[in-house]
Amino acid sequence: IHLDLPLDLLHEAPAEVRAPALCELAWAHAQDGRRDLGTELGLKALKDFAEADDLGGQYRTLLRLMRMAHGRPGGRADLMAFSEQIRSINPDQVPLRTRLAFESSSSYLVGEGRSAERLRQLERLTGHAGFDDLADICRVNLTDLLMVEGRHAEVVALARDMLRRPHMHPRRRAQLQHNLALSLTRLGQDDEALEAA
Repeated sequence: IHLDLPLDLLHEAPAEVRAPALCELAWAHAQDGRRDLGTELGLKALKDFAEADDLGGQYRTLLRLMRMAHGRPGGRADLMAFSEQIRSINPDQVPLRTRLAFESSSSYLVGEGRSAERLRQLERLTGHAGFDDLADICRVNLTDLLMVEGRHAEVVALARDMLRRPHMHPRRRAQLQHNLALSLTRLGQDDEALEAA
């Protein structure tokens, strides 16, 4: 994490400087498995972004808070509350990339955008906008959905196609390998599944 000020001065910084730092620290802690601390820091960032009247920062922080709440015991109520807050922000006041990040990586957590057609549409939108990482997230989410629907041959084709590309985030690569191995197993192709795993 790169912060624009030393951590020991963070509490003295004005809200518009402190908020982005807190948001990044929150996400780093969440990614390191400390979701409770991440959530605490995220809520402080949200308050600071509101004080600074930065709607894009609020939106981005809420998106991350949704991701932190997902899967946490008792987190469903928080997830829904954060989603409602995001929906209350005028999307015209938020950068396109941030809005697409919500649509491609978090809206499905609250039951929105969870169809193969919608994920393919989001993949095209994010790809055409030049946000290749978000397009990859859409494709990985699509393999998840296709697997749940029992469309294992489609998962295999999509995962294999994506895994041929040399540049991909390691976490997404791991998710694809996992989905590929599970789908190959469901198709009775155990040797190939073992190789994919």
